[in-house]
Amino acid sequence: AGALVTEPRLATLPARVLDARGVEYEAEGIIEAIRRWAYRYGEPPTVADWDPTRAYRIGQQRRAVRFHAGEWPSADIVRTAFRTFNAAVEAAGITPQPTPRRAPPRVAMRPPRTPDSASRLLSVAMEQARADVRRRGPEQIADQLRAVSGARRAGDPDALRAELVRLVGRVLAWADALPEQAR
Repeated sequence: AGALVTEPRLATLPARVLDARGVEYEAEGIIEAIRRWAYRYGEPPTVADWDPTRAYRIGQQRRAVRFHAGEWPSADIVRTAFRTFNAAVEAAGITPQPTPRRAPPRVAMRPPRTPDSASRLLSVAMEQARADVRRRGPEQIADQLRAVSGARRAGDPDALRAELVRLVGRVLAWADALPEQAR
């Protein structure tokens, strides 16, 4: 595993964070999950380890399989609680893994595009949007529009598709959260 960090950053964390299913996470529980992961797999988790959609998108299905094999908070939950994923890893007393250089994913590694995979991706995107308790509605959508624009400028059709699905998920999550009389 990595070297220990001397000063955890716990001073300004929220008391609790709820995911889309209503599961409550506290900072200490997230830290413990990071330590369990590092003990089990011999290295701290990365964003791709705790974001199965991203793992599939970058052609690393094994990361998604490991995530689903245990009880782990999502990368979005960790970022909600700690602002950045690496800040959470550091708070667990572990040095985060260096950010890898991005290689283009191999076509053969991508999951097939089927109507089922699109609806599954949309469900995940809606869950992630609901779990983002820091911002609601317009702020999430504005951030996501910027991500769509960045993916479009990068010229990566798979990244653009993923960001568009996330945008739709955020819009639908916002619509679901509106009070009945506002619909």
